[in-house]
Amino acid sequence: MSAHPPQVIGARGTKVAIEHRQQNPSPEIEYSIITIPDENDLGTGRFITLLKVNALSSAKAISSMIVNVPAFQISVNINPGIREIPVLLGRADGTDPISGRLFILPSTVIPQVPHEFVTKFENWQVTGLELDGQPLDEKESQEAEFRQFEIYAQEPELMSPKLFFEAHKKILEDLFGQQWFFRNGEKKLKHPAYSSWNLCLKLIGQDGIVKWPEDVQALPDIAKVILDNYFILQCSGGDISTLRLGSFANYGSQSVRRRLNSVIRTEDGFRSVMTELSYSAWHISKGYKVTAYEEEGYPDFQVLPEDGTLPLVTDCKHIQKDSSDRRFAKVINKANNQVKKLGIKCYGIAVIDITEKVTNPNAFSDEIPQSVLHIAEVVSNAIQKGNSSISAVLLLWDDYVVHGEPSTSPTSLFAYRRRSQILKHRDPVHKLPEEFQLFKFGNTITYKVFWSPRT
Repeated sequence: MSAHPPQVIGARGTKVAIEHRQQNPSPEIEYSIITIPDENDLGTGRFITLLKVNALSSAKAISSMIVNVPAFQISVNINPGIREIPVLLGRADGTDPISGRLFILPSTVIPQVPHEFVTKFENWQVTGLELDGQPLDEKESQEAEFRQFEIYAQEPELMSPKLFFEAHKKILEDLFGQQWFFRNGEKKLKHPAYSSWNLCLKLIGQDGIVKWPEDVQALPDIAKVILDNYFILQCSGGDISTLRLGSFANYGSQSVRRRLNSVIRTEDGFRSVMTELSYSAWHISKGYKVTAYEEEGYPDFQVLPEDGTLPLVTDCKHIQKDSSDRRFAKVINKANNQVKKLGIKCYGIAVIDITEKVTNPNAFSDEIPQSVLHIAEVVSNAIQKGNSSISAVLLLWDDYVVHGEPSTSPTSLFAYRRRSQILKHRDPVHKLPEEFQLFKFGNTITYKVFWSPRT
């Protein structure tokens, strides 16, 4: 990072060009160069970052930045672990970025050679990012997840951090009823929704400020509150821009709302409903028609693909940490019976959240954790035992990572990811087509915490 003024390198007519080079700004970066053709137009130019050999070999995030207070700053944050590159452009005067885009780091990139990243910007808008001369694709599919946390970052006059958490607290109160959170009861204190509500209450009391080191353990919980509430808003037909709960009219009838209300007040019921809403919200965000079932003993919902293939009939469950391996066979068998009970041609899908069974690795990797591999083997065996109405089982789990802390960096980058693995039945009643697009499932939330000294 540099706070030194850029160097004037020449004049062409009335235009004065600017170029500034940083040599070895970090252990992973050989050099970075900012080039601006006209000093009177700082919002147009390009920013080059040359990475050293093996810089992309680990999951460690690499930040390349140029800062000229108060006029200009640009940052390129390369995250090999999650294959994402957020680029931010703006002024270094304490205001929020003017432009920001999220690019995809290709899985084919070779870590053992140096790589050149070139960011192009025009009129204070990031227009593209190239890797070794090739333009990178933008990650558009995650726009909704990112937009949610950036509400107050982009429009601080509309939603401050305090109001942001007040809005998330109100989503939970509208879903459960405000009085539920104030009633005494030991079981309620352990309920995940109560924990989320209590976290929002705590942060509201701190004016939306996250404190180091007291609140460091809450960083993944903050991300989970945001992600869960996004699912609730998406399925309820709520307003994501204002964080207001909808009526669930686009998800099913009032009977569906009553079904959800009847189960969310237990810990396991709420977690299973959130598994249902996370998967259905993903389909809704893609434009697919999702209809929830209201009848007792039926699966949770069905998805109608646009290509005219059979509907996806889905039943969702959450597995607790202390559950034995035998629990998976029971969940799959129950889902199989529910799909069979419908009596329609469909792809039967059992969605199982195994997050509590997976230890967070503290570093992002595309490798499947050993605990997931074990569960996958158990589930693969269970599918085959008389469960032919189940075309496949989808395993879901979360992981997260924090890069940077106040002692070493003025910001912390936090990333929270929902991952999945599909396990297909070898000979089901209805076999899933190869490369079935409805299983490209996953969600990622990334946000920055800007640290400042306590007064």
